[in-house]
Amino acid sequence: MQPSDFEASQEMPWERNDRQREDCETSRRNFSDLRALFLDCTLEPSPESSPMEGLIETSRTILERNGVTVDVLHPVDFDVAFGVHPEMREHGRARDE
Repeated sequence: MQPSDFEASQEMPWERNDRQREDCETSRRNFSDLRALFLDCTLEPSPESSPMEGLIETSRTILERNGVTVDVLHPVDFDVAFGVHPEMREHGRARDE
């Protein structure tokens, strides 16, 4: 994921907090076996940027600097069949990604 126009125009709160940056750089904990998934539920499809993207990038930066693998998905980019069954095509939906 490339930095968005929104992110580039904002000073991220992460960069203003020296204590948080120091904590990440000096931490002895190993989080490299963890994964995090952010769901950016804005109504703007990719690659449009949104204010939510800036918030996610701040958290993503903290996690990645601590060795966590991070993925971001935009549900609006998928044909998500909302429901309570694992396979919603069996319950009348045309598609279920």
